[in-house]
Amino acid sequence: MIFLGTYRHTLDAKKRLVLPAKIVNKLPSTIVISRGFEGCLELRSMEAYEKYANVLNTFSQFKSDTRILERKLIGKAQDIEIDSAKRILIPDFLLELAGINKNVVLIGRNDKVEIWDEKKFNAHDESTEKNWESLAEKINELN
Repeated sequence: MIFLGTYRHTLDAKKRLVLPAKIVNKLPSTIVISRGFEGCLELRSMEAYEKYANVLNTFSQFKSDTRILERKLIGKAQDIEIDSAKRILIPDFLLELAGINKNVVLIGRNDKVEIWDEKKFNAHDESTEKNWESLAEKINELN
């Protein structure tokens, strides 16, 4: 399953987030929300999250870097139920990690959806606007 697009939403008074139909219709009733990179959260199906987490199993458990990454990425992940109104309740500690207050941006990124605080996303998007094409060239050179 592939997630596409950008959506702007707000958390309600109980800190629940209504998922857009184009996202929620592709998801099972239980999902995983984890810490992402650049200060966002990541939402995946359990199946996609297991594939993601299993990548860390390919690294040596005897290295402290592996253990640190597992604690940060897996230890702080939560499985969450989507309610009948297509909402999710994101745990407070994850909202705090991502600096999410009220206004949220959801970004489809292949097998995951990033959840950003709107102000953080806007700043990140603006700061990367000038060099994204050169990043594509650098990544292409790695292949």
